[in-house]
Amino acid sequence: MLDTAYLLHTALETICPVLGVSIGDQSDKRTWRIDYADGTTKEQEQALQQLLATFDPATAVKPMDVAGLLSRVSALEANVTALDAATSTPLTAA
Repeated sequence: MLDTAYLLHTALETICPVLGVSIGDQSDKRTWRIDYADGTTKEQEQALQQLLATFDPATAVKPMDVAGLLSRVSALEANVTALDAATSTPLTAA
């Protein structure tokens, strides 16, 4: 399971860059803090605070594991190449 702070940080960065987040008590959002990046406007701070207030880690969008996906694609490509070499009819376009 992904860390709540990581999920929150990722969600907040859809609004604007943030330096980080701190979660004191997981069940008490009054202990959660956003560390704003330099140049964050008041409007962005309000939007970040609103997102924090409504954030639910159980329903948060999980970021994609791009490195893991690329690794799987590479493995599949290697399998196709091996199958091409072992058959008289290539599976891939020439």
